Amino acid sequence: MPPKIDLNLCNGCGRCIFDCGVYVLELDADTEKARLIGKGCVDCFLCELACPKRAVRILVGKDLGGVGGKAYAREY
Repeated sequence: MPPKIDLNLCNGCGRCIFDCGVYVLELDADTEKARLIGKGCVDCFLCELACPKRAVRILVGKDLGGVGGKAYAREY
């Protein structure tokens, strides 16, 4: 799944952008926050790990087999 960026937490440092190996993130000129620009995310988690504010999250789903889709969880 592509990364989700919490704009309330993002400080625009660009670490996620520099660590993305598939170039799907950029700094938005208007908001000065990271944003997704492509569909090529490979779920490597480098952007999430690079973010000092934990503003970038990649949600990994587990199929619940007919119980309503996917469940998302992350523990730190």
